[in-house]
Formats: sequence, C-alpha cells, structure tokens
Amino acid sequence: MPRVKYCNHKGCQVLVPASERWCDKHKPKFDVKKVIGDERAQAVYKRMANKEYNENKRDQDANKFYNSSSWRQIRGYVVARDMNTCQVCGNVNTNRKIVDHIHRLKSSGDERLDTNNLWTLCYKCHDIKTTQEQQIEQRSDGENVLKNATKDWWKFNIQHEIDRRKHTSQNRF
Repeated sequence: MPRVKYCNHKGCQVLVPASERWCDKHKPKFDVKKVIGDERAQAVYKRMANKEYNENKRDQDANKFYNSSSWRQIRGYVVARDMNTCQVCGNVNTNRKIVDHIHRLKSSGDERLDTNNLWTLCYKCHDIKTTQEQQIEQRSDGENVLKNATKDWWKFNIQHEIDRRKHTSQNRF
C-alpha cells in the first residue's frame, strides 16, 4: 500500500499520496515555479512550510513567544552580536538566520530572553542540535542533561557530528 498523509491545508482530513502536498480541492491554482522561477519558488514553498509548521505543529505558547516584540528585539540583537555567523561552524548566514536557545525554550523558563542563552546557528548546525535534543530527551536523564548543557558542550557535540558526517561521506567512494 502506498504511503499517504493528510492534505497540508489546515483542517483538511483528505488523505493524499506522501509525495503530494495538497488534495485536489486545495492544490494551488498554478505552479509557482512556472510563474516566478525556481529560486523565488523555493522561498515561497519554505514560507508555506513554516506557516504550516507554526499553525499545526508548534506549541501555541511558543508561537506566541516567537511573535512577541520582546523576542524580535532580542533576536535582532543576538544576530548582530554574532555578526550573522553560525557560532558552531563559522559559516556566514546569508539567508534566514536561526537564533537558537542553548537551553530549550520549553525548559529555559527565565532564560527565554537571556542573551547568554541565545546564539546564531546555520540550518545544518541547528538541525543537528535539534536531532540531538530529541534523542537526549528520550533518555531517562535527558531533561537533566538538556538543562545543564553548556554552549561549549553543544559546540563540541555538533562539531563532532559534522566531522562524523564528513568522514562517513568520504569513505563511501
């Protein structure tokens, strides 16, 4: 049986093939790529995916926080402080910047707007950190590990994973 998922339109319960995004009723009226080109189409799709994530998957309290003026001000400060550079790999972020909580938002409490708990990451390093957080969270001592993780600890672990991936990809051929 082919894999299926629900249509991406908010509230739609129609099942579609996993390779599709929308049911016939909610499919966009035109192909974005044909109208505005590949590069801009990617930006449009990314915005649509972010909107879908924010509306349907992200915790509503987190959504409220990330849309607050306090967060936007602190976020701008952190990006400027870090000179728009990933604090793990050193890559300059040319598109959207990710300001990440060293101690996760849901467990950071008073640290939510503390600039010492925030850093700028590129997408690759942020994805690695998020994956590691999810894995650690499953452990019996996971919450304690995440509460006590330092910036240097995260740098080491993320860089270790980057190095592991490079080594693995070099040994494939």
